Amino acid sequence: MTSFLRTMLKKKAFANAVMFVLIIGGLISGNAIRQELYPTQEARTVEIIMNMQGASPDEIDKSILQIIENSLQGIDGVKRIESEAKEGVGRVKVLLLDNSDTSQLFSDIKSVIEQIDTLPAGVEPPVITIPAQVEKALSLIIYGDQPHSWLLNTAKTIRDDLRTGFEGTPGLHKVELAFPRNREISVELTENTLRQYGFTLEEVADTIANASLDLAGGTLLTEQSDIVLRTSERRETIEQYRDIVVAKSQDGIPVRIEDIAQLSEGFSQSTLECWFNGLPAIQLDVYAVGKETPTSVEKTVQEYLDTTATGKFQGVELAIFENQAAAYRDRLKLLIDNAFLGLLLVLIILGLFLTPKVAFWVMVGIPTSLIGGLILLPLMGGTLNMLSLFAFIVTIGVVVDDAIMIGEAIHTHQMNGLTPLEAAVKGVKEMGGLVFLATITTITAFLPMFFVPGEMGVLFHQIPAVVVAVLIVSLLESILILSTHISTNTALPPYLRIIEKPQQKADTILRSFIAHQFRPLIRKFVHHPVITLAAAISIVLITASGIAGGLLGFSFTPTIDSDTAIAQATLPYGTPKEKSVEIANRLIESGRRVLQENQLTSTGMLSVIGTRLDEGEVEVESLAGTHYISALIPLPPEHQHPFSTREFAAKWQQAFGSDHELEALNFTGETNVTGGEPILLEVFHSNPAIAQEAALHLGERMRLVGGLTSVDDGVRTGKPEIHFKLKNEGLDLGVTTSELAKQLRHRFHGSEALRFVKDGDEVKVMVRLHADERKDYGILSQVLLKNSSGVLVPLTAVADIQQARSFTTIKRRDGKRIYPVTADIAFGISDDDVEEILETRLIPELLHKFPGVSVHFAGESEENDEALSALANSFVIVSGIIFLLLVFHFNSFILPLIIMITIPFSCIGAVWGHILMGYDLSIISVIGLIAMAGVVVNDSLVLVTTYTRYLSEGASRTQAIIDAGCNRFRPILLTSLTTFFGLVPLLMETSEQAQFLIPAAISISFGLLVGTFISLVLVPVLLAINPQPLKASVSPYQPAET
Repeated sequence: MTSFLRTMLKKKAFANAVMFVLIIGGLISGNAIRQELYPTQEARTVEIIMNMQGASPDEIDKSILQIIENSLQGIDGVKRIESEAKEGVGRVKVLLLDNSDTSQLFSDIKSVIEQIDTLPAGVEPPVITIPAQVEKALSLIIYGDQPHSWLLNTAKTIRDDLRTGFEGTPGLHKVELAFPRNREISVELTENTLRQYGFTLEEVADTIANASLDLAGGTLLTEQSDIVLRTSERRETIEQYRDIVVAKSQDGIPVRIEDIAQLSEGFSQSTLECWFNGLPAIQLDVYAVGKETPTSVEKTVQEYLDTTATGKFQGVELAIFENQAAAYRDRLKLLIDNAFLGLLLVLIILGLFLTPKVAFWVMVGIPTSLIGGLILLPLMGGTLNMLSLFAFIVTIGVVVDDAIMIGEAIHTHQMNGLTPLEAAVKGVKEMGGLVFLATITTITAFLPMFFVPGEMGVLFHQIPAVVVAVLIVSLLESILILSTHISTNTALPPYLRIIEKPQQKADTILRSFIAHQFRPLIRKFVHHPVITLAAAISIVLITASGIAGGLLGFSFTPTIDSDTAIAQATLPYGTPKEKSVEIANRLIESGRRVLQENQLTSTGMLSVIGTRLDEGEVEVESLAGTHYISALIPLPPEHQHPFSTREFAAKWQQAFGSDHELEALNFTGETNVTGGEPILLEVFHSNPAIAQEAALHLGERMRLVGGLTSVDDGVRTGKPEIHFKLKNEGLDLGVTTSELAKQLRHRFHGSEALRFVKDGDEVKVMVRLHADERKDYGILSQVLLKNSSGVLVPLTAVADIQQARSFTTIKRRDGKRIYPVTADIAFGISDDDVEEILETRLIPELLHKFPGVSVHFAGESEENDEALSALANSFVIVSGIIFLLLVFHFNSFILPLIIMITIPFSCIGAVWGHILMGYDLSIISVIGLIAMAGVVVNDSLVLVTTYTRYLSEGASRTQAIIDAGCNRFRPILLTSLTTFFGLVPLLMETSEQAQFLIPAAISISFGLLVGTFISLVLVPVLLAINPQPLKASVSPYQPAET
């Protein structure tokens, strides 16, 4: 082994080649790694959309969704099933287990759905998809004072240009219309016309369908060639439908469509409309797919606007909106600036406390390890995003730790008179195994993050992916590259020798401190171990009691200040569109006033009615309604305005005021990276009426809780309904329930004649009652239905008419009908405080008032509980693995326990750090605790190993403890200082965008400050208390130099 090491360490050219390969390979790999603002996850959901135009939510739920849910029961790999029924559409979401085969389950679910044969007539074929998990890079707004059709055609042209490419520029993979509206040709007849000619709307629709055919008629086999026969009467324009003959007059004159009906071409009765800066608009969403990045997409779109689009589109304007590339650049710059500043502080510390040569090569090793880690990052499933970039900052301290362990050992042997080469061989032999074990234990400590389920697991995965990749490269760099360079006699460049005098002075001061202050101090601690341990335990108990007493709160996921302020308003279901437009205009106008009053600019103001809008993401069109209004106002970069987006949203809400007609109104300037509602309570009772009453009561009580905002009890007053029930006389007159429902549906919703594709869009031809009559309640008294004999009979003679009101939405979870009560948590309020109020006061009160009701925490809270449970279970297993590794290394149970005990003691620093900095504990803090624990364990591991080595060399137990502490003082101090100061810039960062990362930085930095004391004081004390010290060797012992 020694000869092999000596041979390897002589090959400086090979070490340099490996270093250059790591750097160049890392840069190439880094350029190819996917870039995104936050990591996206693999789709774990199968979505089923069922459309049945005109059907009520209750009809959708009973006749479609419940049948689908029942058919999906028992499929392996399904986590839960959620369904939602609204007017005309139903959606079933099948959530899959994390370890399931998505493709296979999709096939199984699709096969089950396609075999269902009990769905009602009129339901459209199911749309079964796995929602794409792709990142939207930006939106492109096409707006102007033009008709919707003009804007739409312009948007389609731009979409096609961007997809196919332009002027030599490759196209983009995914460019889509954000708010698509179905095109339609409408044929409308009056009730008098139907009575005059004696036909139904369905018969008119059949006539139109039969007159618009494009069918192959076989092949004529002539001697010369085969000739295809085709009947071609394809009609695509409104003019082509006008001359279709539907009847003949008594005089035998053909009666055409245009003679009896009003024809129009436009869009379906869609609720979706969009405005930008007060003008009608169309929004195109552009996504980053595959190797595309937000910045590359932005570059392509901007190039299109600067070249092809210039002067091409008259009467409209184009604007980039919600540019994620700009946000990505801002976050990237923020972290890189903090990383470089932290690295500079690390280099200053290394230069002061290590010899110039060792310090220089340790410095070189840091970027080598970080850049080289990019080679392995894709193999670990990592991408370049906010979380992974932060992880690179975290690993700086661990990388320095490895390098210091090797560098210090080599430097010590050089000071003892060995040649650089022999010192390197001995140093690597002495510390190489420990560095390897330390690396393995640190990697193991991060493994639990790989096994966290759900959306939180997607975020967590990025941290260990970076740590594992960087630590593997760091291990190679410290053992091979660093030791090779230190083993040579090559002198440093003259410009680096200027730090020799400051370094020598700092080294003298440090050695003097160790010899004259630390050694006597550690001797006192070791001679009075019980008092020292009691004091440490007292601090732990005081800290624990402070936490139990509410001194420190817990918020699972801290929110991030968004780049966009969002307002969402909800009116009663069925509210006229004009009222929604009024609210949308008020939202935009009040937002404009706030911008002007604070001298701010915005890239534009977007308002939408007909859907809930969350930073550009919209719901399925038919799952929305005119009662939903959304408005978005992006703010300039953070440094260009004096307050956070959250504060802007509060000012916006104040400027808007209130409106008594609104059922819900919410202004937000925050982003939750995991998505989901912070508070979501699902209320269930076997009797829906009782569940509804309980949900209303719970919502009312939650509005009185100070820490909750935007409380929504989930109960909506539905549209008024008119119910028709067939009389016995109706049966006698030859009208069935089926015919009654069908003929009414055709009148007021329409009878679909046919569909065709034109310019890439599907166009429906619908036949229905005239628009004026569809607005007139009195028309019901004039409706005549055709019975089985072809005779027209009055509607009032065959059916009873009753007025009622429907539910707007019906939601189910695993077959149970639930009422979701949602709320946001106010800024500065911890999750623990809110959940305690709910669990100890509000929910027990509700269960007492409404016997039989059950309340289930769902949404973000449920995901968080699952994540914490998985993290805790994995951490127990991982702790066991680390313990076994240490037992194997020491061949002892006591020494590994001493090392493991340092972890909870070090957490004291993290807790008090959060208190001093004014932050709640969060799951981000836990990430920092794991990183901190890895470094503390490594420091303690090396100290205890040094102690056992001194014992084996013949030292007394007390002498071995004191000498081991003094020997490891410098590297432990350096590790703590470099890690702490590497994170200081982030700790001092005032940017709102960095706030959610700071808890992790607090855990690491403050935890290590206390961890340094734990490793240098408490570990020696525990070693002194250890009743089973290792047996000393009879070989002579040489006291360690300080």
